[in-house]
Amino acid sequence: MSNETIRTIQEWAIDTFGVPEPFVAYAKLCEEVGELSVALRREPSENIAEEIADVIVCAIHIGSSGLCIQDIQRAVDRKMSINRGRKWEVREDGTADHIIGGTD
Repeated sequence: MSNETIRTIQEWAIDTFGVPEPFVAYAKLCEEVGELSVALRREPSENIAEEIADVIVCAIHIGSSGLCIQDIQRAVDRKMSINRGRKWEVREDGTADHIIGGTD
């Protein structure tokens, strides 16, 4: 089994499905998020990790369109740098928002 990268996933998706029309690829992402939602509600669900992987693959495929950022890894690195520099307010349910006035 190989170690996939964002680039190899993009290449596979383009070879398999072609360059995506962004909204069509987004619709597929929404479908996969729905499947993840169903998996999360099942107790226990053996395929949560697989559904998360489907969501990630679909999100990466959106980035293969000509209208989107081509270098997703660079964008993820940049965004994580921003996120790490922000202050976060965590709610009781575990969700969070960054505090405005910090690094936006």
